[in-house]
Amino acid sequence: MKLSRILFILFLSSIAVTACSEDDEDETTEPTPTTNNNGGGGSQNATLPSTVIGQMVNMKFTAPQSGAPYTDQQELKFTFSSSGSLFIDENPNAADGDEISLNTVTKVNTEYVWEDASSGFSYKLSLKSDSSINEVNLFSNSGSTFLGQFIPISSGGGASLIGNYAGTYTVTSVDHGSHNRMTVIIDSIGNIDFDTNTQFSTADYALVSDRLDCCDGIWVDMTPYPTTPNPRINLFIDSASASPSKIEYMPNYPGISGRVHVLF
Repeated sequence: MKLSRILFILFLSSIAVTACSEDDEDETTEPTPTTNNNGGGGSQNATLPSTVIGQMVNMKFTAPQSGAPYTDQQELKFTFSSSGSLFIDENPNAADGDEISLNTVTKVNTEYVWEDASSGFSYKLSLKSDSSINEVNLFSNSGSTFLGQFIPISSGGGASLIGNYAGTYTVTSVDHGSHNRMTVIIDSIGNIDFDTNTQFSTADYALVSDRLDCCDGIWVDMTPYPTTPNPRINLFIDSASASPSKIEYMPNYPGISGRVHVLF
């Protein structure tokens, strides 16, 4: 009799142990919730690269489209802070501070993006291959419509960019207009002797735009820029030989009247 009771108690204990084991197994195999911090669309919160942090860059607005809040060639100052904030001074010459402050930056593919919800615009920073600043593209938040782009203005007039290509270049063909001397001379300072009686001094350079990374060229806007029309030189650099391949003189930019385009 005692043996039967002992066996019955052991049977009940085995059932209890099995039930606990099954409960424990259910708890340990229950799926753990996961979160996606990418924000959708391939974007994620970002930290600016060290090559951008702390940079204060004057840029000009180009390629304006319908609905853009800025005018062609308008100059703005962009400040990229260590916290990832973007500050925009829409009128640097007025010395009245920044009109726009955007605190949150995300990375979408290779671009760094700030959205201005109050105005409905997005500022998208693209970098060069060396991670330095290339340009800032402006889009609308609704529909992501391209509205234009900001390109850096070279400091110190940018004449040294031109001086890097000092030399005498023989004109091999004239695509537009006419050229008398059939040579173009660039000196080490950056002065351009374009043709007989057509010379440009660095003192004339109001704006030099480094477009080597995207467009294989250097654009030189001259006084009375930013008033238009103004004289402009577009110097194109062959990426393979790293030397000038052609040059374009536009006496009435953005108009094309009187344009002279020659190849080397």
